[in-house]
Amino acid sequence: MKRILRSGCLAILLGLLPSIAVAGGFLGGPRKYVYHPFEFPGAISTVPFGLNDRGDVVGFYRDASGGRHGFKYVNGTFNSIDISGLTGVTPRGINNLRDIVGNWADANGNGHGLILTASGQLQTLDAPGAVETAFSCIDDRRQIVGVTIDQNGIEHGVRFQNGTFTPFDIPELTLDVGFFPCVNNAGTLIATGDGRAVILSNGLLMFLTLTSLETFTSPQGISNRGDIVGTFAFTTSDIHGFLWSGGVLTAIEYPGAPVTQPHAINVFGTIVGEFRGADGVRHGFIARPADP
Repeated sequence: MKRILRSGCLAILLGLLPSIAVAGGFLGGPRKYVYHPFEFPGAISTVPFGLNDRGDVVGFYRDASGGRHGFKYVNGTFNSIDISGLTGVTPRGINNLRDIVGNWADANGNGHGLILTASGQLQTLDAPGAVETAFSCIDDRRQIVGVTIDQNGIEHGVRFQNGTFTPFDIPELTLDVGFFPCVNNAGTLIATGDGRAVILSNGLLMFLTLTSLETFTSPQGISNRGDIVGTFAFTTSDIHGFLWSGGVLTAIEYPGAPVTQPHAINVFGTIVGEFRGADGVRHGFIARPADP
């Protein structure tokens, strides 16, 4: 299995941009959440990746025999996304127009970008010169971000809009495998490099530090109001979910789960992601603010 289907990375080629550090607040901020399981009916594992402001969710699940399928959850109803001739279909992002982006795998295990519009039109794309391509996020202007792997096995971030691919890298940072970029309607982009949370907004490159103790921070989703969710770690085995909103840090932890990974947040503060039990199986969750 090639790397892009089980991992991702981002890099932003921006030249010599000014950069600043952004400090987070304390864990356990004022926001309280109510958690619920989020599982495709009959599935043994469900992983929600994308969420829009209409409450639609996309991701993948494994059926009782272990087969992998994409899914969408729209208007309170789950539906599989299985596309004839394509294997390993993995939806990763959905905008408010209900356009879906993600990737699929060929017979060699190489990943390829996938766009499925709300009207049902399908495109499969590869960035020029890329061995693998995966799309992870789409905004309402249909700007898409994702990752590529080139002929030398080097990973890059990529933007796709109006039929044009634009590669990008984070200057002087090593790309982190396993983490995809995202963008919101304001054009703010989040990424992970050298274990650091990177935010690009209005031409300014920022690094988000949540506490003074974490060794790794990865933003994974950003809402249209600028709230960010992701994971951070104090050690390789001590992984936590977080919400960063208005400078306040809130722990996102599914009750009783040793590992929680938030993947997306919408403008209403709803969060989707995955948690793992003691058996290591990936399960989906949805969390909604307890306060009105």
